[in-house]
Parts: sequence; structure tokens; C-alpha cells
Amino acid sequence: MNDSMIGEKSTFPWGSDVITLSSLSSILDKSVLEEKVNHPSHYNQGSVECIDAIESATKELSGVDSFCTGNAIKYMWRWKQKGGIDDLKKAKWYIERLITQWENHEIID
Repeated sequence: MNDSMIGEKSTFPWGSDVITLSSLSSILDKSVLEEKVNHPSHYNQGSVECIDAIESATKELSGVDSFCTGNAIKYMWRWKQKGGIDDLKKAKWYIERLITQWENHEIID
């Protein structure tokens, strides 16, 4: 196979199709994209996915309680793999908001 054949459809003499580099690349790109959307690595820790942990942690919560708790968990979950110190600050912001609302009895369920 030479460089001019890359990306072209080829067949064996007996008629079977060969997977070309361009079609293989397209298949891999779709699976990588799907992985980034459906199961991003920064939201997976061991056998637990962040969304499942948030769902369990917020099951008995509602409204602002649920939203702030879920976001704090999300940022704490991924900080080391994705956002670093900025994610820690975001988690802190959501936690401080919950504390302030509970101290001021402003929680809306």
C-alpha cells in the first residue's frame, strides 16, 4: 500500500472490503466523542460514576439544596483530573452558598 491509497476503498481479489485508514479514523473519532459525552474519564472514579453518586447523595434533597449539593460534589469529584484549583473554588462557592442559606433560613424547597 502506498500513500496515494490511504483513504481509498480497497478490496481483496476475492471481493472483501478492507477497512481503510480514513474509515477507521472516523469510527474511532465517533467512539472517542461518545466516550467524552457519555462517560468522561474525569467523572469516573473506580467503579462509581459521578452522576450516580450525586443521584444517591441528593435523593432526599430538593430545590436549591439538591442543586448546590450536586454541584459541590461534581466539582470535588473532578478537580484533580479537570479543573484543578478552580474546581475546588467552585465547590467551595456552592458549599458556602448552602451554609449561608441555611444560616439565614432562606432555603426554598
